Amino acid sequence: MNVSYSQLVYLVFHAEGGPNYDAISEESARLSEAIDRVLKLTFPPQAKSDEARSVYRDYNETLRKDNERFVSATARKDINVMSSSLQKIGETCSACHHFFRIDVKDTPQ
Repeated sequence: MNVSYSQLVYLVFHAEGGPNYDAISEESARLSEAIDRVLKLTFPPQAKSDEARSVYRDYNETLRKDNERFVSATARKDINVMSSSLQKIGETCSACHHFFRIDVKDTPQ
């Protein structure tokens, strides 16, 4: 998901010559697929209480809605809504990861 999100940040906010809506649309489809996979994940180990699981579900619902808003804005070529919804997607990911990031240990190779 990070790769698609980072690519979209570049394409929406930093691409020279303005937005390339075809490239944005293609990358948006990849981000949507990644978000679909995230929404199907089981609760992370940190979500032990009903309250924590509710917060996790809320983050996921917000992510889904913001992505739908981004996809719709991309179809309309509404760069203002694209920008605000993409920024909101990033904020939602960061906030969720603040509480629910899984600690990944380095493994020897």
